[in-house]
Amino acid sequence: MAVNIRMAKSKGTRRSSLNKRRKGVLAVTLPWLRRFGLILGALVLALWLGAWFILSGSAGKTSEWGKDKIILASADMGFRVENILVEGRNRTDSKALMAAIGMQKNDPLFAFDPQAAQQALQDINWVKDAHVERRLPDTIYVRLQERRPEALWQDGKDIVVLDESGQPIKGADIKAFKSILLLAGTDAPQAFQDFLNTVKIEEPVYKRIRLATHISGRRWDITLKNGLKIKLPEDDMPLALRRLARAQEENGLLDKDIISIDLRDPERLAIQTRPGQLQDYQDSLKTSVKAGNSI
Repeated sequence: MAVNIRMAKSKGTRRSSLNKRRKGVLAVTLPWLRRFGLILGALVLALWLGAWFILSGSAGKTSEWGKDKIILASADMGFRVENILVEGRNRTDSKALMAAIGMQKNDPLFAFDPQAAQQALQDINWVKDAHVERRLPDTIYVRLQERRPEALWQDGKDIVVLDESGQPIKGADIKAFKSILLLAGTDAPQAFQDFLNTVKIEEPVYKRIRLATHISGRRWDITLKNGLKIKLPEDDMPLALRRLARAQEENGLLDKDIISIDLRDPERLAIQTRPGQLQDYQDSLKTSVKAGNSI
């Protein structure tokens, strides 16, 4: 580990030390002074050209010419693209990203249109939202919010990736998302966001779901990764999921050898067991009831 050691100096070396300190201060401050000078110079140039256009009566005729001259002059003063800083990119294609930004190194920074770039970025399939800005004197900054792949849904013959709001992510490779939730039902995407927000609250249930099927546009059936099928009610689905999660926490219900569970009746929980498994399940349920629990 490098350690800086400061030692007291004799009077004969104080002047030399003072000169070194002054040089050190100048080395730090001069770059900032130059940068400030560049910014101030650009502002003065812009104001001077603007005033000349107005006073000469040529503003309407030469606005584009003046704009180009200002941009070129600012580039000559050092306002050129040196850095493109992007935050939040995970799945967004880098070529599509650079095409949307539309700038390369050494291009004039003031030729960059942040609003146009933002709109172009939001047209990319993986981008949900984008924030774009210039950072003087030489940087373009981009912050992306990408869409989350949450489900695979079959649309006719095609299988598409859906985001958290149920919107298709066009061009997404389904091979990369084989393990995410499967969705079925003609109008399932329209109802998916509410379903997802509700079922994610009950983590013991949500993490086990493999397939969610929207039934007749009214309610959901879910199939777990172990093959267990669960019928959810049209009304009070959050309450039904809470009952199911509690049964799992207290009895390990979802891990038992059960064919299906019907939660459509709020007063009862109907369970279909495999032949020969009913007695084992009833015994475990009686133990739970004796302990003061109910399903």
